[in-house]
Amino acid sequence: MKSSFQFLLLFLLLSSVAAAQNKTRLLSRAVELARYVEKDEGHWFFKEDSASAAEYMPLLAECLGSFKGGSYQLVDDLRDNPFIGGSTNEKARVTFNQSAQSLGNSISQMRPSMKTGRSPGGLSVTSFADGLAKFLVVRTKEELSIAFFEKFQEQVQRDPLLTLFPATSNTLGVIGRDIYQFSPYLEAMHESFDKDLRTLPVNVKTFLVDKQLVNNPSRSILAEDGLDLAQFLVDGMSPDSILAWLANDAAMQQLVRQTAVSGKEHSHLLDLAAGFQTVNLFSESLRSGDLARIWEPSTAIDAVFANEPAMYIYLGLLWQAGHDIQFSNKKGFREILGGMSQYDALRLCLRDFTGNARDVSQSMIRFNEPLPLNERTQVGYDRFYPFVNGFLGMLEAGLNFKANVAQLTDGEMFRADTLLLGSVRHLNDLHLDVRQRRYAAAINDMMYVLDLYLQKDFPYRKEVFKYGHFIATVAEAQNSDQIALAIDAVALPPGSARLKKEAAWSVTINAYTGFSGGTERLEKTGAAGFASLSAPVGLGVNRGIGGRQSLSLFVPIVDVGALAAYRFGNDDASALPALEWSNLVAPGVWAVWGFKRQWPLVLGIGAQRGPNLRKIDSAANPDIKTDAGWRFGGFLSVDIPVFNLYAR
Repeated sequence: MKSSFQFLLLFLLLSSVAAAQNKTRLLSRAVELARYVEKDEGHWFFKEDSASAAEYMPLLAECLGSFKGGSYQLVDDLRDNPFIGGSTNEKARVTFNQSAQSLGNSISQMRPSMKTGRSPGGLSVTSFADGLAKFLVVRTKEELSIAFFEKFQEQVQRDPLLTLFPATSNTLGVIGRDIYQFSPYLEAMHESFDKDLRTLPVNVKTFLVDKQLVNNPSRSILAEDGLDLAQFLVDGMSPDSILAWLANDAAMQQLVRQTAVSGKEHSHLLDLAAGFQTVNLFSESLRSGDLARIWEPSTAIDAVFANEPAMYIYLGLLWQAGHDIQFSNKKGFREILGGMSQYDALRLCLRDFTGNARDVSQSMIRFNEPLPLNERTQVGYDRFYPFVNGFLGMLEAGLNFKANVAQLTDGEMFRADTLLLGSVRHLNDLHLDVRQRRYAAAINDMMYVLDLYLQKDFPYRKEVFKYGHFIATVAEAQNSDQIALAIDAVALPPGSARLKKEAAWSVTINAYTGFSGGTERLEKTGAAGFASLSAPVGLGVNRGIGGRQSLSLFVPIVDVGALAAYRFGNDDASALPALEWSNLVAPGVWAVWGFKRQWPLVLGIGAQRGPNLRKIDSAANPDIKTDAGWRFGGFLSVDIPVFNLYAR
């Protein structure tokens, strides 16, 4: 044993060591320092001979640094360290403050704490009537498109549509009142749709962050960090750099932002911020000296924890480095680590981290490989997804420190974790979908993220979902037929008769396709009974009754029942007679009762004039009555709301 004089001399020689602590490669340095440890009187000590001390003291000084503002005072700095202590007795020893602890032998497999997972011009009377009849059979008609585009033009000038789809809004603004002539402008709209969808991730950030539409302060901070994190991943930033950003420069780490949050959400945000500081501490401490990899392998963790001196040195270095990490329960990282009696949970947490880190390192190499020329505008699923999933798994494994080691088990504690990491998964799906031009899937991911952060504060949510999917479908369309299908898809879907029953009042353009019967009074031949397929189309004013039934006042304008009956059995568009408006116009008034909600059936009673067209056997033999008359009776029909004009 050497005198304290030699150690005091060494302390003075180390006074020029930089004050900042070096937190990198703590694990490998712990293994290196363990070579200079010996056991004396049942306790472990660093060797005190001059040759050994000259080798390990500079390394120890570099690892620990000084928090005294410039001079390095090893004994004082280590005074409270529960693992490595600097005694002030006559030997001035650097000692281990705890005796050996038994370690469990079980090694857990990676268990991520959260899985989220994760497709026309001018018309003759005949053409118009035939088109209307076909819509009643297959729900296709151009007039719906005109009504839709007028509504679309109005809605896209408002936030959030204006911010999410700015090019579309600009194009529709230029078209202006000519929107009813939408067909010539479809190509321009198609290009605008595509442009907006390619910039959708940026537009989502503008909407959520720049416009400050997230009213909840905690969710606003997490939205900002989640959007930035997703962008860093897409840009291929190294994972260790992302971890350093999360621990130091993210919005959640800014004190002025934290103080804007109150209550339990403040605690959740602090714990998430402290959790990322812990993850970054693990990342720095586990760095590898091998240029071929960023972090040490899992086997290195097991080796250190199986080596008693190395384990205590590593824990002591971690304790020293974690002095600024503070959780919401007033416990700091140092207090949590120093109060542990068993270290297996920490070892398993570190193993999970390094297991995911290995996958991240391997997938990052693949992700950053040059793409073939024909794939330069895309990011392949097989490259991007493993990198993102591995990185998020690494974050989750590191954050498990809160539950498995720090024992922070508040039932609401992990809402912030779920919110941030869940949104990042969908944001990266959004990036991937956009680059692969899978726009409908991109809209779904966008809606998930917006719902997650805005919750009840989401203005015009239904419009964003409806028109966003329309924009995506048109942008994906390869020809005019696919565009026509996209336009038709925004008409009210089958089953929309329920909306009339659930709304207190509504006004619809409506059709009723079914069987009618009663008495017909013709001006020349008198009264007679009738029974036929009818398809009147007109305006309906509807009153919902208890959310299960409806009463409507229906004013028909035309009736294309004969054409509908013909179309059910014959879809040959060329085999139609020449018709005039007088053959189809059928004004009247009906009182209509809608059955219980699960049944799209209605019963109507009333009166209607005409129509003159009664039946089509062939193009050369239409049954057209020239004797005008009125029908009195009723119908049993399927309720087909064509378009909602008003609902309350």
